[in-house]
Amino acid sequence: MLDDECSSSSQKTANERAAGCATGVPDAIVPLKPGAGAELLVVYLNPGSSQKTAKEVFKLCLRESKKTSPTYNISETAINELSYQLLEEKKLQDALVFFKLNIELYPKSSNVYDGYGECLLALGKEKEGLAAYKKSLDLNPNNSNAFNVLKKHNQK
Repeated sequence: MLDDECSSSSQKTANERAAGCATGVPDAIVPLKPGAGAELLVVYLNPGSSQKTAKEVFKLCLRESKKTSPTYNISETAINELSYQLLEEKKLQDALVFFKLNIELYPKSSNVYDGYGECLLALGKEKEGLAAYKKSLDLNPNNSNAFNVLKKHNQK
C-alpha cells in the first residue's frame, strides 16, 4: 500500500505526505544517523511495548535539541507535519503537545504559533487560540491566515 501512496504525491493526504515512503513512518521519526534506531516518534505512533506518550516524546525532543548533532529530525517542519497529522486524526491533545514543542524549540517562528492557534481553536479554547494567532501576526505581519482568523473573530 505504501508503494501506491508514494506514486501519486499530488493526491496524498497529510497522513500520506507525512509517511516516509521509503520507511513507512513520518519523516520526523527517521533517525538522521544510520543505525540510530527510530525510537523518537515511532514509539509514539506505533503501538507496542516501547510506545511512549506524546509528553514523553516531547521531553525526548527537548533533550535532542540540546545536542550539537541531534540523532532525530526535530526540525520545525517535521514536528509541524506530525502535529497536523494528529490534528487531522482528531488526536487534539497529542497534537497540542507537539505544537507546544514547536513553540518551545522555534519561538521566533510565526508558523508555529499559527498551528498552535488552530489546534487551540479546534479544542474550543478560543481566547488562547486567538492569542496564539496574534503572536503569529506579531512575528509576521504578512501572515494572511492569522489576519483572516483574527478578522473572522473580530480581533486584531
